[in-house]
Amino acid sequence: MKNLSKKHFLILVIAWMLTIMNGTMGLCQTTHEPGNNPASGRKTTSATWSSPDSTIVEHYHSGTESWVLDVKFTYLYDDDGNTMQRISHSWDEGPGAWKYSWKEDYTRDADGYLVKSFFSMWKSDSAQWYEREMWEYTNDENGNMLSYIYSTWDPVGSRWVESIKGEYSLDEDGNADTVMNYTWEEDPGGWINLTKHAITYNSAGNPAEKIEYAWDTVSNSWINDRKSNLFYDSDSLCTELLAYKWDTLTDDWLNDGKLTYSYDAGGNQTGFFNYYWDKTGEQWVGFLKYEYTYDDNGNRITETGWDWDEDGGKWTYNQRRTHYYPGQSSLDQNISAKGEGMMLYPNPAAGNITVVTGHRGLHVLQILDMSGKEILHRIFQGESCGLDLGNLPPSVYFIRITQPGMQPQTVRLVKR
Repeated sequence: MKNLSKKHFLILVIAWMLTIMNGTMGLCQTTHEPGNNPASGRKTTSATWSSPDSTIVEHYHSGTESWVLDVKFTYLYDDDGNTMQRISHSWDEGPGAWKYSWKEDYTRDADGYLVKSFFSMWKSDSAQWYEREMWEYTNDENGNMLSYIYSTWDPVGSRWVESIKGEYSLDEDGNADTVMNYTWEEDPGGWINLTKHAITYNSAGNPAEKIEYAWDTVSNSWINDRKSNLFYDSDSLCTELLAYKWDTLTDDWLNDGKLTYSYDAGGNQTGFFNYYWDKTGEQWVGFLKYEYTYDDNGNRITETGWDWDEDGGKWTYNQRRTHYYPGQSSLDQNISAKGEGMMLYPNPAAGNITVVTGHRGLHVLQILDMSGKEILHRIFQGESCGLDLGNLPPSVYFIRITQPGMQPQTVRLVKR
């Protein structure tokens, strides 16, 4: 059987997520990206405060028994709430500041369907983003994904090199029932079989079973690899996922993993448990769990994870993610009277002002009060934007501008 590299395995996991998310949102998920997920081929809309503008990830330090900053994600959305960019920042304890790490940029067509995404790494020595990976997608008229091509950037040849390709076949409801994945072989030159996914759905349209096949280059045939079965309650909320792996010695499916999910009265997922199968004791053993909290608007606020400590016989903190939404985030930039490359006039102002960024493209503008609470949120294209502040009471405010690939700029404004 063809052995999969770590890169190929990761790509195929993502491809499976794309398949399910494109067909239905009923799949059980172990993680949750609040708001609209950029991997979905569908055009999505959201309520004003349903998508976070940032997420802070902390890990638990057992020695000091405290949470330690680790990673921050910031997001940009278009007017329909679709994710256009996600930037990852790493915490540098030395200067005590966030530094760029990597980013993802998403391109959508006029209907809001995802057609391309880029993964870039930040190089601090040159202070530039360098594109490393690219995904290209095709969709039908209903936004159902039909194919993708994954390419990597070859810096020597200065070109994109195709690596993985996926093709989806859809049932009459637009759900992907078969996914074919191929890998590019330079010699002899062409796409060859890699894996195949066969998905079946229940009467409610939720994925009920997925069987993964690997291509055996010896027999030139598909062989069983992994299988997942999903179970739902009467509200189509996924309650359990059972995972199996194929055993060639017994020619049978063997237990591999299990996930169970819990929900509150409003249907919000409140957490999950992850189990592995203990062959010796012939029982499921829990090793990871997460618990989620929500605000009054149904926005997920925290995701807290625990690992099972077998030696201590107890659950220990693992990771915590906190999502900040417009109107909730506190200021995390240095405030100045004049942002670098950014101007606003007049300042002080009584009515209309003009904000000039000096950069073309998509911008997210926020007006924040002294506590960091968002007063206004606007997305605009171009180098400038006019604002009417006539309804704002006299006070000191901050105008923060965020643009893809650039550090946010915050300027102090005095409203008379």
